[in-house]
Order: sequence, then structure tokens, then C-alpha cells
Amino acid sequence: MVKAGVIADAELFAFLEAHAAEVRQRQEAALRFCIERAVAVKVNVVQQDPTERGVRAILNFGHTIGHALEAATAYTRYTHGEAVAIGMALVAHLSVELGYCRSETRDRLLRLLQALELPVTGIEVAPSRLLELMSRDKKALHGIVRFVLLKDIGAVCYHQEVPAAVLHALLQQHASPSGG
Repeated sequence: MVKAGVIADAELFAFLEAHAAEVRQRQEAALRFCIERAVAVKVNVVQQDPTERGVRAILNFGHTIGHALEAATAYTRYTHGEAVAIGMALVAHLSVELGYCRSETRDRLLRLLQALELPVTGIEVAPSRLLELMSRDKKALHGIVRFVLLKDIGAVCYHQEVPAAVLHALLQQHASPSGG
């Protein structure tokens, strides 16, 4: 639901910010609103790009790092949602560092993830291992990692190449002491 709001539905994102407690408590009305909006985002994106050649890539926001975290920990340390939450948080940091978005936008995302009790840092995997896994990701092009980067709440850009040195520094900065 957070991903859907970030990539294409600022109203959903704002609702999540205002109703994080109700969502965490699984209150039906809040969940119904969020699920309907998130599904509508996904349906709209898939209808725009049924062959996965363009805009559909935005559905992978946070997944490049998230999938690498899952694989590196043999799918036992993080749930899919936790791994993607960490991925979204790190991509938000990356987006600020590369000049794609303002720090205030990143901070809104981080606050929402934390309000939903999702992790935003503490990578327990060596950055070099994550980089290796990301270079083999289906979204990588000839081993070059490509990202969906945050521009604003409800707006992202896709197929963005990120220099390996910048990515390694980011991962190193957010690694837990046992991670690398």
C-alpha cells in the first residue's frame, strides 16, 4: 500500500500518514480504502504497460534492494514487506543524494514506514553481497543495476542507472554492525 502511494497515488499516501494506527490495527474501513486504492494503482500501471517494457517498472520501487536482501538471507531474516520497506527507504536516501527529490519527501516516506512499524535501515548483509545480487536482478541491464527513484510522493522515475560506488557507499552507511 505504501509503495502504491509513493509511486502513483499521493492521496493514498496521505491517507496512510493520517491513519497509520488504524492500518496497523487492521481496521476494516481503513484497510478497505487502502487496498482498493493500491489495487487500482497496480491495475492502471499494468493496463498502461501489459508487456513490461516501460512504466510497469515503477511497480518495482524498493524491490531491487528488497529482493537482494531476501536472497542474501535465504528468505529467513526479512519478510517480503520488511525487505521492500528497507529497499524503499534506501532508495529514498539514494534519490535525495542523486538530486531526484527533496529530503522532506524522503523524510515523509521514512516517517510513514516507521509509523507502520516497518524497518528502514539495519542491513545485515555485506554491501558487496547485495551489489552482486542486484547486478543479477532481472531489472539489471548487462549487470548494471537500474532503479526506480523517488521524485515526489506519487511520482517516480524508472530505469535509472546508479553508479556502483554511490550505491556501495549508501549500503555501507545503512548496514548494521553485523552486516558489513
